[in-house]
Amino acid sequence: YTQAWVAGKQGKAAEALPSVETLRPKANLVATTELAYTVNRKRAEEFASFERREPKLAALIEYAWDAELDKRTCPRCESLNGQTFARVGDAPDCPVHPRCRCVLVPKLR
Repeated sequence: YTQAWVAGKQGKAAEALPSVETLRPKANLVATTELAYTVNRKRAEEFASFERREPKLAALIEYAWDAELDKRTCPRCESLNGQTFARVGDAPDCPVHPRCRCVLVPKLR
């Protein structure tokens, strides 16, 4: 298809493709969610590494689920808000859904 498009011979195949404006919201959703996933995954890896390196200090820390509470907050995130977990591995994976705005926050016990 790409070669036909470059040659200007895409015909009906090109007509069947969605427009850029149609795809923009979906692309934004994917980019936003993947960025949140990447940031939260790296944070969780760092927290887990700290737990392994410094078990005595890690025993003084727990992880709190922090949800952005407003009219867009989903029921699951709202129910998780404020829950604490002894280890980062005990918490649900974050983000829990597309456009999730939650994070795990370390705090002293």
